[in-house]
Amino acid sequence: MNRITRRDFLKASGVMIGAAALAGCGQPAPTAAPQAAAPVVKSIKGTKLTYFGGNPAVGPEEWRKNITDWCTGQGVEASIEYVAQAEWSAKLATMAETKQGADIVELFSNDVAINAPVLMDITDLANEIASWNGGWFEGPKSVAMQGGKMVALPMYIYAQYWHWRTDLFKEVGVEKWPETWEDLHKVGKDLKAKGSPVGFVLGHAGTDGNCHVLSLLWSFGGKEFNPDGTVALDSPETLACLEFFKDFYKDACSEDSFSWTEAGNNQAYNSKQVSCTNNAVSIYTGLLKNDPALAEITGLGGALKGPAGAFQMMNSLYIGIPAYSKNPDAARALLRDCIFDQKMSFLGNYSKLTNAYILPPFGGLEKNPAVWPTDPKLASAPTLGKNARVPGYAGPFTKIVGQSMNKYIVIDMFAKVAQGTAPKDAISWAVNEVNVLIKGA
Repeated sequence: MNRITRRDFLKASGVMIGAAALAGCGQPAPTAAPQAAAPVVKSIKGTKLTYFGGNPAVGPEEWRKNITDWCTGQGVEASIEYVAQAEWSAKLATMAETKQGADIVELFSNDVAINAPVLMDITDLANEIASWNGGWFEGPKSVAMQGGKMVALPMYIYAQYWHWRTDLFKEVGVEKWPETWEDLHKVGKDLKAKGSPVGFVLGHAGTDGNCHVLSLLWSFGGKEFNPDGTVALDSPETLACLEFFKDFYKDACSEDSFSWTEAGNNQAYNSKQVSCTNNAVSIYTGLLKNDPALAEITGLGGALKGPAGAFQMMNSLYIGIPAYSKNPDAARALLRDCIFDQKMSFLGNYSKLTNAYILPPFGGLEKNPAVWPTDPKLASAPTLGKNARVPGYAGPFTKIVGQSMNKYIVIDMFAKVAQGTAPKDAISWAVNEVNVLIKGA
């Protein structure tokens, strides 16, 4: 996929993190009582503020301008350092080791867990910001909360949608996006028979691959980890999920999907090889420019239900203040008054600018028209975060979770079943692989 799709943008510490990303999810987390930000100890006028992160995948000019304009207005010299994705984690590690560098850092989920010891406790600031917008969604909050304190602020969620060919579905008698995995299985049989299978990713695609398999696993009540961090894959729910998937793959899914990396399902949909696939809205927005005719017959659907409900993996991005910051007062002020201002004048506009490619991580914005795109196909954007979880559910987000994703263990468990391995044997293999990581930690 091209740059705007954020595939390279979503890899951290050599690990593709299913961040967006959201664990535990569902309704917004109960909001703590409003708590004022810590008082500014000194004037920030005349100081310098260094901001570190990755060049935004969409709207980079707007993001940079928002920061520099605010700093100019405060009399603060702004230094914004964006690095290539391949350099991001190494740079964070160097700053943590030398205890010097940026005053504000962007982080993916795995970065939050790794850098937690060198991030400031900003719980008071997090509580104040959350009180303005109905509270953080519980998923991103669970990643930002390390050791009982908020060491980062969830900044935004990368939205995932099912892209589906309305014309092809109509040809087999279906005029709306299916509600359940079983419904998709049924219509998928007819679609595959007509040469347009479901595009279910089984290749080593850390974002889309994990989105497909984890969303299906969770919908059957399966999970990777228990709340205490022990492996939870060996369960009746996982077995039931894989038994379903064995037939679903054979009857309805593309048999080319083992080779798909991040761009594979996009290319398959754009070239009309599949009838549907789960992806960031970048497929649709790309088609609006490059293939308006295909965009016209593309629908955008939400998470599919299984016996345990409807859930979807989505990644998210975070922002924090390192303990080694030389200007924490200006850093706190920028987070509070520039990026997370009370009127959502920036993040809200940024969400609309990106066609809901990114979603604000708050639960109280559903009815705020200033935040959401007007395209009727994106009408589900305001509620999309309610069905989202982060990888590692129902355990805490740890380095083991990231390592498991880096080895594509859950994706390969599903792929083995598709290739003929008995579901119980695929589960045993996956459990062993995760336990090896735990023992080596």
